[in-house]
Amino acid sequence: GGLVATGRNRTKYSVSSTSSSSSASSSASASASAPASSASSASASSLGQAWNQQMSCNNSKSKKNEPASSVEASTSKPLQIDEFETFVDRPKMMMGPLTFQHFNELWSIAERHIHIDTEALENSPAVKNANNKLGNKEQKSAQYGRTTPPALQKIAEITNLTSDQIFLDIGHGIGNAPLQMAYTIGCKARGIELVESRHHIAVNCFKYNLERQLMIIQERDDMVHQVGEVELRVGTLSDKQHFDFLTSVDVTLYNNAHGVFGHKTQKNTSDLTRPTLDAYVAKIFVSMKSGSKMVTLDPLLCLGRTLSEENAMRTQRGLEESLDASFFECTEHWLDGGSFTWSLPDSRVKVYVYTRVFQSSDRALFLCSNPKCDAAKSCMPIAVLQADDGVLLNKDCIYCCTQQKGHVRSTRNKTSNIRPVVARNRGARNSTKLSGKRKQRN
Repeated sequence: GGLVATGRNRTKYSVSSTSSSSSASSSASASASAPASSASSASASSLGQAWNQQMSCNNSKSKKNEPASSVEASTSKPLQIDEFETFVDRPKMMMGPLTFQHFNELWSIAERHIHIDTEALENSPAVKNANNKLGNKEQKSAQYGRTTPPALQKIAEITNLTSDQIFLDIGHGIGNAPLQMAYTIGCKARGIELVESRHHIAVNCFKYNLERQLMIIQERDDMVHQVGEVELRVGTLSDKQHFDFLTSVDVTLYNNAHGVFGHKTQKNTSDLTRPTLDAYVAKIFVSMKSGSKMVTLDPLLCLGRTLSEENAMRTQRGLEESLDASFFECTEHWLDGGSFTWSLPDSRVKVYVYTRVFQSSDRALFLCSNPKCDAAKSCMPIAVLQADDGVLLNKDCIYCCTQQKGHVRSTRNKTSNIRPVVARNRGARNSTKLSGKRKQRN
């Protein structure tokens, strides 16, 4: 190997393992290897300094012919970057995050390195079959549904996610959501996963390969892209050691589609009084700071009524409106078809964006809406979380014991967005049950 100048203003050390002369000299004697390496490093250092001095004189002329400094210009070369290169240390140009297109290219390279594409990996036993192999007392079964890259891009837009914020994915799966947000937004990204096999795939396959390819790209183009730090954990939501990790964030994604973590959780356990996973997530949202947001696919009914709904009720009952009436607001948004691996390509999916509003205290508060209560008339706030170790949210007025009523879950059929195979199977089971009942009547 030696000092080679390739392209404009580019210097690198290329180590070739196929050179017969280098292999012969290295195997000739072990005693001569140390002086040779020190001499080569000294000559390389002097040549590198001379090269930098010569290029600094021509920088002003060469910059006129350089393309515009953008992510597209810096990564316009084909991503054939499966070689290791060691470059001379030089100041590098600071760039923004990767574009959506270039992140997908990096993801494709990671797929080639693990010798399997994402769809085939999701159908493997390590990902799909792990749903029915949980030994956790809070959760007997799990679901898997990946959020597609265009849907994640839309979620970042509707939540106004910026590079100085922190993103969290509850149930990160193979890690695609935290990695995409960190690479395309430049923010810090976190994730927690219950299934260990999915967590290992996210860390050892995709996170490792993306970091490796990004490092090679930055060395190749003499640029540093603004990519956020990614931290992925394996564990449960009820584990106290993850509480600060889950609550000290700005935007959270929680895939609880079709009530799988709500009322359906209790069907898999004999104890119907056990809090659902939605209740654990509701506590996480209540403990988040004001201004933070949480995106869900199914409404969190245990939160109660929004600030607008509570103030409307207070006005109707002759009470004064207040920012402490409720601790959150909720807006509904629609994502395009195919936003999730379980959704139909031509069927849109509704998501709910919960926002923690600013109140008179950093803690989440609510007001009693009973017109006969003196605390409701004087707008005396009540803390939603009465104890730090509690799971269920407080919905009772501590002054008059009036319970705050929330929304009731709709019983309408929600199989319109599911793939046809699932809908047909459910229809077949229902028709079989009906035919059996008719035979019994006859």
